[in-house]
Amino acid sequence: MEAETGTVEVDLVQVSGEVAPEGGKGRFEEEVELESELSIDPIPVSITEQLAAVAEAGQETIAFYREHGIDPSTVRGSLPTLVEDVELALESIKECSSLVFDSSLDVYEELLLENSTSADDTFGPIRDDWLLHRARETDAIEQLIDERIRPADADTARRWYKSLLLSFEDEIIERTLDALATEPDQGAIGGLLLFVWDDGPRFGPRAISILGTLLATSETFEETREERRFVLEQLEEIATHSEHAHVRAAAVEALGQIGESRSRTIFETARDDPDPEVRAAAEAALERLEGDR
Repeated sequence: MEAETGTVEVDLVQVSGEVAPEGGKGRFEEEVELESELSIDPIPVSITEQLAAVAEAGQETIAFYREHGIDPSTVRGSLPTLVEDVELALESIKECSSLVFDSSLDVYEELLLENSTSADDTFGPIRDDWLLHRARETDAIEQLIDERIRPADADTARRWYKSLLLSFEDEIIERTLDALATEPDQGAIGGLLLFVWDDGPRFGPRAISILGTLLATSETFEETREERRFVLEQLEEIATHSEHAHVRAAAVEALGQIGESRSRTIFETARDDPDPEVRAAAEAALERLEGDR
């Protein structure tokens, strides 16, 4: 984008159906390399002009439906919200030559904590995308956790942690787990257990490790719906029944960190696991038990 002229250069390319979005419209689900033999140079496009045209068309459409007595909120879902989004974008560009929306913690609380698992737009497609992009480039997630979730009451913290951990954005999940690994919080137990029950190899091991730290450092869980014994049983179950060796190893390691004698049979069974990582974790856990006698 050229800030001075307010334009971007758009390449027109011809792509196969294998990489194009379903139906030929929409966004690409992942980054792809697009090559084309079309002999067309990049076309300069004015962002302001395009947004203004979209806003004008949207307003005309909404006015038409209002004139004919039809609720505009039923027309193509969120058309009024989209038009409002575009108008705000235009105002933003006029004021500072770049797209800027309110990115306060109040806004992120509504977007990521109250509406993160909904398929509906919170503020509008343009603002939602801009806010998510900004969250990836700033410490907005960490601020939400430290300034909003940790100080909240138990039920609110539990719900908000689940919102982040069930987010559609993998980076948000990873950064939430990073924050919890640095400073575990009992309010996140309900959300962390979801990864244990899902038995997923991507986030499961990290969630298990955080739960292990909470169990190892707390004799009781205060203001949580899950009792400590229940959480311990979930780790013992996944340590022996997970389909993924990396998950089993993480669970055995976490149980070793907790160091309760009741887990001895889990460790002895894990010594015969077909995966060397699990066997090594079991041996280390047994050695730790013997050393604590």
